[in-house]
Amino acid sequence: MQPWILPAALLASTIVHALFAHWRSKSMTDQERAALLAQLAQDSAAVVTAAYPGKPWADLLTQVVQRLLAAPGVPTQSRQALEGAASAALMRLGKSPARK
Repeated sequence: MQPWILPAALLASTIVHALFAHWRSKSMTDQERAALLAQLAQDSAAVVTAAYPGKPWADLLTQVVQRLLAAPGVPTQSRQALEGAASAALMRLGKSPARK
């Protein structure tokens, strides 16, 4: 066996693993996307409820969704997913459709 084959194979393996690690660090898992969406919705809901404490539920929900749609880095543009996250965030803050 040639003396350069083993070091070349190890170098190729290292490069392939580095490329996979770099690619993996760039993509988010579904759980990470969900956690990011929940955190962004919580932050937006906190701002909206502080700015408009007397608004009805539907208006608060609409405001939070609009803020999420306008925010950079939101992991989805699905209106249903944004409304679900906004609704959960508003409920965590003590707002509900029955209460103002």
